[in-house]
Amino acid sequence: MSVSNKTQNKKSQADLDLDLDGYDYYKTIEEFSEFIRLNPYIAEAYFFRGESYYQLEQTEQAIHDFEKVLNLKPDSEFAKEKLQELRG
Repeated sequence: MSVSNKTQNKKSQADLDLDLDGYDYYKTIEEFSEFIRLNPYIAEAYFFRGESYYQLEQTEQAIHDFEKVLNLKPDSEFAKEKLQELRG
């Protein structure tokens, strides 16, 4: 990871503190997809995008993102709960 990427990650990570209520979920997915493209190792970004997919009932995409959260952060209880709920 280059120095500029580390700086980008620090700056961008602060943008993750979002409350998804009231947001356009399609726009949120678009924005987090771009964030993930630039910062692929930040579990919270996958979680927020997965939550947006979940809200739009796009189950397969939500499952994919919550699984990615667990790959990056195996102790994420939120991701485990969401996966359990989605898989029934």
